[in-house]
Amino acid sequence: MSYSLPPSLHPLFSSLPPQVTSLVETLFNDLVTTTEAYEGLVEREEAMGDERRRAQASVFPLRKENTSLVRENNQLHLEMIKAEDEAGKRLVQGG
Repeated sequence: MSYSLPPSLHPLFSSLPPQVTSLVETLFNDLVTTTEAYEGLVEREEAMGDERRRAQASVFPLRKENTSLVRENNQLHLEMIKAEDEAGKRLVQGG
C-alpha cells in the first residue's frame, strides 16, 4: 500500500528537487508501513498473551489432578508389590 504525504507538508517540498521529495515520500511510506506492522504485532502479542493465560488456567487443575493420580498410582503399585511378596512367601511356606 502506498501512502501520500499530508497536504500540509506539500509547501515544504515545493522548492526541493523531485528526488528529495521522492525520497521523503519513500521514507514516509516506510515509516507508516513499519508503524502499522508494529501495531499489528503488538495486537498479536496481546492476543497470544491472553490465549496463554487461558491455557495455563485450564492446565493448572489438570496438573493438580495428575499429581494426585500419580501419587495414587504409586501407592497402588506399592500395595501390589507387597501383596505379591506376601503371596510368594505363603507359597514358599505352604509348599
